[in-house]
Amino acid sequence: MRRRILGPEHPDTLATMHDVAGCYEGLGKHAEAEALYRQTLEIQGRLFGPEDPGLLQTMDDMANPIWSQGRAAEAESLLKQALEIERRVLGYENGITLDTMGALAEYYLTMGDARWRSRYFVKN
Repeated sequence: MRRRILGPEHPDTLATMHDVAGCYEGLGKHAEAEALYRQTLEIQGRLFGPEDPGLLQTMDDMANPIWSQGRAAEAESLLKQALEIERRVLGYENGITLDTMGALAEYYLTMGDARWRSRYFVKN
């Protein structure tokens, strides 16, 4: 309904799309969640640019359904890309940056990978 009334590029529509994607993920509908996150990400990138905090949050959240579909390397790459931008643009102590660091650490710990101690978690 928001899309119809406000339009597909309105910030409230994008926030709702992001929230619905999260609901899909919570229901185990990982492919649907990924598709909606990708759609949201495309619009955010076009409207706000690649360093927009909302876009970076979408990148972080989109890694979860990708990972859940067995594409761990793609999820890791997405998280690392988001983290590098977040640190540069938002800073090390920003909530979005910290969320991405946590997601990446969880990924590494789940995979039994010691890279969680790497440069991604030590302030340069």
